[in-house]
Amino acid sequence: MKQSLRFVKGGEWSVRARSKVIDMTTGSSVGCIMYFALPIILGNLFQQLYSLTDAVIVGRFVNLNALAAIGGTGWVRWAILGVCMDCTMGFGIVASRRIGAGDRTGFKEVVAAGIEFVLAAGLSLTLLSCLSLDFVLRLLHIPENIYEDARLYLWYASVSIPVGLIYNMACAFLRAAGNSKGPFAAVVLSAILNVALDLYFIVDLHWGVCGAARATLIAQTAAAVLVLLLTVRQEPFRTTRNSWKWNPRILRETSALWIPMLFNSIAISAGGVIVQRYINSCGAIVAAGIDAGEKIYCLLETVEKAVCSAISVFVGQNLGAMKTVRIRKGMKSMTVFAFLFAAWLALVLLVFGDSLIGLFLNKNQDPADLKEAYHAARVYLNVQCVSIFFMVPMHFYRGAVQALGHAVYPMIAAFLQIAARWLTVALLVPTLGMVGMCLPDGVAALASLPVVVIPYFIFMRRLERE
Repeated sequence: MKQSLRFVKGGEWSVRARSKVIDMTTGSSVGCIMYFALPIILGNLFQQLYSLTDAVIVGRFVNLNALAAIGGTGWVRWAILGVCMDCTMGFGIVASRRIGAGDRTGFKEVVAAGIEFVLAAGLSLTLLSCLSLDFVLRLLHIPENIYEDARLYLWYASVSIPVGLIYNMACAFLRAAGNSKGPFAAVVLSAILNVALDLYFIVDLHWGVCGAARATLIAQTAAAVLVLLLTVRQEPFRTTRNSWKWNPRILRETSALWIPMLFNSIAISAGGVIVQRYINSCGAIVAAGIDAGEKIYCLLETVEKAVCSAISVFVGQNLGAMKTVRIRKGMKSMTVFAFLFAAWLALVLLVFGDSLIGLFLNKNQDPADLKEAYHAARVYLNVQCVSIFFMVPMHFYRGAVQALGHAVYPMIAAFLQIAARWLTVALLVPTLGMVGMCLPDGVAALASLPVVVIPYFIFMRRLERE
């Protein structure tokens, strides 16, 4: 499996031994996906250390109010990250198709278009985000006692948008070419740097939430610089003057993917904001407890997201090579894996949940506050043990449908999730209390599951007939 793709005369790709990238059009489908996903899994786990480290160190060495300030803007920061990842994933999918088709020139043109997108989107999104800080915080019902800390943390997240776009675009192109080890090395380095800076800024310098925000920004910048160095050193990523010529075809192909993905992220985050708004209105202690539960769940969910990224590359490369039967067989096997993985996640949350929650809570806090925060976190994890059986297959098939070029269906699913989250908060929270407050994610996944599964099978049958 250790192979590398290089360009040869005629613009085609040639496979040679002792390489760093993976050709996913041959060999065992599940083996290719999981081998490709492993470095992404490890990389995502380290990437989660950004927010996890901030939350753990702030929760243990500052107080629950500081933890709530970080968690209270979680869905907005998720939206920022989601925009960076989904938009760049669109370019990555198109690039993986060029690789599967052996199109050297086309790959370079996609790289050039991705660079132009990063420059334009980075500036505009940062400006928009910084100008709307107070509006967003008021919309979220951030309590007054944590308002300034929440604003400061969100401001740092806003100015880091260009860094996030650069990092995710470079990673998308590297992964499209089958290189998942380079992004892994970058995120490991930055995660270690983030932990060290968090300890220094928060524990030694007592900078609190500001220290956590600064540590994250510095670490993310280091990761972006490293993946850029990895791309410029490889010949396939070196563009020519012709690569930068206006190409409407690439513009249409990439925008057909990233625009629906953009609305997808906005829609999902809008549904999350509805829930977060209600959680924040319950006070900083409840918000801190639920945020601790979310951080624990997100740490385990990174495995699922890594496999989803690998599925997108797998489908993209095999679509470019016109191997539709291989796509169908691979997704069938990954569906079985989805339910086995969901069962494993639920077991981990049930067995180790209490110990993981304790990492976020400072034992010197008021006992009543600790009890309330712990109860909120435990209920959240218990609910996710059931919801995960809908979330994992939904994410897998959403990634496959996007890679097939039909990103509009994930976008429709995202708008369904808004409605599902809103109805859950409106109808179930008054009767189920804390349980109802933790249900929106699972209900949203259940509502959107048919919207991505059914189109997948329809489009696969159509491709096989063609």
